[in-house]
Parts: sequence; C-alpha cells; structure tokens
Amino acid sequence: MTMVDGKVGNSATGTKSTSRCYICGATTKDFNKIDVQKQIIPEAIEFGLSVLHARIRLFESILHLAYMLPVKKYRERKTEAEKSIELEKKREIQKRFRQETGLLVDILKANFGNTNDDNTSRRFFEDPILASDITGISYDVIFRIKVILEAISSGHIINSEKYDKYALDTARLYVQLYSWHPMSPTMHKILIHGAVITKKRFIAHTAAFRRGRRSTK
Repeated sequence: MTMVDGKVGNSATGTKSTSRCYICGATTKDFNKIDVQKQIIPEAIEFGLSVLHARIRLFESILHLAYMLPVKKYRERKTEAEKSIELEKKREIQKRFRQETGLLVDILKANFGNTNDDNTSRRFFEDPILASDITGISYDVIFRIKVILEAISSGHIINSEKYDKYALDTARLYVQLYSWHPMSPTMHKILIHGAVITKKRFIAHTAAFRRGRRSTK
C-alpha cells in the first residue's frame, strides 16, 4: 500500500477532485481548519500514508508556498505585477539551489515530469537550515515535517498518541504562519489523519504478533 499515491487513492474511493481529501472529504478551503471534526471514511484508511510519494509531495508543497510568500495570495485574482514577483521568487530559489547544492529544482524535463524526484526531495529535507534559508519558509515547519517523514518511513511501529500531538502541533504552526495558504492534500492527510492510520497499523501488527506467538506454542 505504500505504492498508492493520492491519484490512486482518489480513483479507488471515487474522489473526483484532486483538491479533496479522500479520507474525510474535506476540500482545500477546509484543510487549515485544524480543530473542525472531520468524518473519516474507514475504508480509505487502508491505503496508508503513501510514504513513497509523501516526501516529494511535501517538498513541492513547501516550494509552491515559498514562491507565493512575497505576494501572500493563494487562489485570489493576481495582477500581472504579482505574477511577475512570484515568478522572480521561483527563479531566485531555483538559482540558489543550483548554485549552493547542485540541485535542479522544479524544472520541466524534456519528455515527462520534472526534476522533483525522490533524491532531490531527500536532499532538501536533509538540511532544513539551508532549505529554510533558500525558501524563506520557517525552519521549524521544515524540520518538523522532516521528523514526521523519517518516522513514517522508518519501518518501526509508531506511538500514535505522540505522533498525533506532534503532527497537530506542526499543523497549528503551519496555519499560524501561513493561514493564507491551505495545506496540500498530502500534508493534510499526514498531519491530520496520520495518527489514525498509524494506530490501525499498530493494531494490525500487534494482532499478527499474537497470532505468531500462538502458532509457535
């Protein structure tokens, strides 16, 4: 199930909009409402946290947020001057990553996709201080996302209660700093629903362990 990305999850659950969470049905305008209770679709939890794609998607979320920092507008109508400012910020970030890390960031490839692959996103999160300095995004936000990514991809059983507190604190910090820009669907899923998914994984692991012990007696 770690191979399942957002598009597959949307298709499997009949979620037609890419800006809607296939776990709770919330839309982009609701993602930053951290304390609003959301009804979870139990079957959707089975798809897990999609760790294969999570690092890339969160990396891209931070990049797109950084491009809009000078203007602080998400989907509102933007003037040509504001669009130009965003484009200039993007070019500045791309130039600094190329000069200081050798990374080609968010550049279209000739035949398909872009340069935002697993290696690029991994190196981005390896140095949250530099990533923060180049993008202008809070070091604390980047570092906390790095910790969460390392936890969910570690292969170890996660304490869902501690995860829930850490993830929610991260979500609240994000909203406090960037209330004008909603979290991406992937960020919403990992920060808001991650604890429920990891708890289910823990229960399944415990049940399998107990079955294994009984079979050896």
